[in-house]
Amino acid sequence: MSLQRRRERYTIIHMWKILHKICPNDLNATFQERSRLGIRAVVPGLSQRNQKLFDSSFAVCGPRLWNVVPASLHTVTNFQQFKTRLTLFLCSFPDRPPVRGYCRANDNRLLAWVVDRSMTQ
Repeated sequence: MSLQRRRERYTIIHMWKILHKICPNDLNATFQERSRLGIRAVVPGLSQRNQKLFDSSFAVCGPRLWNVVPASLHTVTNFQQFKTRLTLFLCSFPDRPPVRGYCRANDNRLLAWVVDRSMTQ
């Protein structure tokens, strides 16, 4: 797994820990249970000022990455089982980190692969 994918994996694991109250919720991340989509994290909003910096913060990236994870993973309560299933889910996406001097289809973020996958279906 590339460094970028490992960072995204760690972010999702941290969101799971916040949901299950294993670590403190200093970001005041909130979750809503939806019957069809499972447990969804609420992505905070902001005005246009400093939008790029805000979008790259953990307070925004964490909920967005959490919402990409399938609902079947949201209900897993065993930590080791969650990590194993999360790794299998992440391995279902191509992991092509950027290489200087070469063109690429996208920036290899999990969110970009999800958008690409939904456009081809």
